[in-house]
Amino acid sequence: MRAGGIFPGQQRFSSAHPENLLVIENRPGTVIIQAARDNFSPRQKAYLIRYLAAEGFIPDRYQWFVDPQITHQSRVEWIIEGPVANPRESAHQALRQILRLIFCLSLVWLVLMSFAFLNAPATSRALLPRTSDASVPSSSPPPEERKPFHAEVHWGLSKDKSVTAR
Repeated sequence: MRAGGIFPGQQRFSSAHPENLLVIENRPGTVIIQAARDNFSPRQKAYLIRYLAAEGFIPDRYQWFVDPQITHQSRVEWIIEGPVANPRESAHQALRQILRLIFCLSLVWLVLMSFAFLNAPATSRALLPRTSDASVPSSSPPPEERKPFHAEVHWGLSKDKSVTAR
């Protein structure tokens, strides 16, 4: 136990397993633990309280703490409130997310462009300018062999005076 029973009023901790940010407050007769996430099991909560008591952050009477579910006897309050984030960490996290998004979008664009170029139709010889070389066969018939397509429909009246197409 610390000399004179003086404990730090408020301490900030970060936990790696499970990942969480904790604020421990010592008040007369009670200990308040504020967590950013509710990801501690009852066993992990009991271990944390015993650890804090053994290290002198909270009174020694919590060193033999067993069950975090019994709050009326233990005087330990768990408060789950959203993340207690550092603005600098938030800015770095936002920058990482933006860079990751730009990288993924660039990768998708590159894949789509390569797919478009690999599957583009090959240039046809009919689209290339004609050469005087007769040895190159042409895929289209000569111009004199082409016949224009004409659709002719004659409208007329039949003997029963109805309109028919011939």
